[in-house]
Amino acid sequence: MKKLVSLAMALVMMFALLIPAAAASETSAKKAKTIYGFFEDQGATGATKILTGCKYKSYIKKTTVDACYLTNVLKALDYIDEYNEYREKEGLDALKVTHENMARAIADCDYACSNLAHPQQFDGFENLKWGGSDPFATWYTEEKNNYKTKNGKETGHYENIVRKNIKFIGFGYSTRDYQGMKPIYCSFATTSKETKAYTVAKYRKALKTYMKAQGMSTSV
Repeated sequence: MKKLVSLAMALVMMFALLIPAAAASETSAKKAKTIYGFFEDQGATGATKILTGCKYKSYIKKTTVDACYLTNVLKALDYIDEYNEYREKEGLDALKVTHENMARAIADCDYACSNLAHPQQFDGFENLKWGGSDPFATWYTEEKNNYKTKNGKETGHYENIVRKNIKFIGFGYSTRDYQGMKPIYCSFATTSKETKAYTVAKYRKALKTYMKAQGMSTSV
């Protein structure tokens, strides 16, 4: 009887040790498929600190619909390409990507998944859009017309896009639904960089290489 009791206790202890290990493994796997894992792989400690230390960090989730999920990060880079196309149409330089601005845009985008407002937790030039198939239809096309015709309607998003002094950008894209509006888009631009800056093509290449290593699809 004593041997059976001892065996039962040993099994209980073994399973007790296995459960936290399994939970840790699941958490690690989830992190690997988000921008947190990519930043860690790239040594972007400053960008990680932005996500973990910002005012509204509780809004940053790790589900497939959130801005920090790598499939959505990859999609966000397409919108930076589009942002740069409009700048080039205006005779302006294309913006480069920084990890820090990607972190800011993702943090603010995930905040906007639950709030119809700008979080105002970082200094920079931000555009947000809730819903619609292309944010630039409003940000650029519609607001450029407002700017040219001086009709008194919104022009701030357009003016952000064509600012001459901005050099660096990040973008957040989430497929989370907020009050019937999705996707949610967020661009975040600055005049100065903290560390390295990358062309969109180089950033996309590094991200795809990392995603493939995690067994993730790079088709978006």
